[in-house]
Amino acid sequence: RKAVKVPLSFYASEKFWKPLGMESDAYWNTDELGMEKTFCCINAIARDYAKLGQMLLQEGNWNGKQIIDSSYIKKMITPSQLSGGVYGLGIWVNQDAPHSYYHFWGFTSQLIIVIPEKNMVIVRTGKFNNEAKDKKAIEEIIIKIHYNSVILNHSKQFLEWFLIIKKE
Repeated sequence: RKAVKVPLSFYASEKFWKPLGMESDAYWNTDELGMEKTFCCINAIARDYAKLGQMLLQEGNWNGKQIIDSSYIKKMITPSQLSGGVYGLGIWVNQDAPHSYYHFWGFTSQLIIVIPEKNMVIVRTGKFNNEAKDKKAIEEIIIKIHYNSVILNHSKQFLEWFLIIKKE
C-alpha cells in the first residue's frame, strides 16, 4: 500500500486484471482493518485463474505485452533453500515429479498448476471432501488430467471439476 500509494486491490486491477482481459471481477478478502490478505483469498472464476497460470507459463508475457518481468517470474518459480526446495516466491515448486510443475495452492484447495514441459495450465476450484492436501494429491490430479487430455486430443475441455488450457 505504501509503495504504490493505493490499495493493493486497485493496483492489481490496473497492473494484472485489466491487462489480462479477465472475464469477471475478482474479490479479495480483507482483514479487520480493510487490508487485503496478501497470503491468500483472491476469489475469481476458473478462466481468470487459468489466465494467471498462462501468463506465468509465458514468463510474464500476455499477448505480446510483458506484464511481469521474466526475471521475476524465474525467481518466483525457483525454490528457496529455506523452504527445503519446495517453495519459491509465493508459489509451490515441484521439480522431482515425472513432469516438473509449479502451482498456486488456495486456502480451500483451489489450484493453478503450470506444467512447462507439457505447455499446460490446469485449474481446479474445489476438492473432494476426503482429499488430502499434499504433493501426492496434486500429482494424482496431473496424471488424471494428462491422461484425459491425451484422450480428448489436447482440446480445451472441462473435465470433472478441472479447467485445462494446453497450447499446441
